Amino acid sequence: MSNTITTVNPTTGETLETYTLMDESQAKQIVEASHEAFLRLAAQAARAPRQGGESDWRSHERA
Repeated sequence: MSNTITTVNPTTGETLETYTLMDESQAKQIVEASHEAFLRLAAQAARAPRQGGESDWRSHERA
């Protein structure tokens, strides 16, 4: 089994990127760090003043 994953453009066959596989521990660490960053950003966005009335990203829920 290879230690990499390669993404390929299906139309041209061109290799787009090659990624090194990570173990379960590395994957969990990255997912947890991403989740923590999302929570920080969401908290920051919730505290930010709203401008432009219905430009709020949740405005579709009020329609």
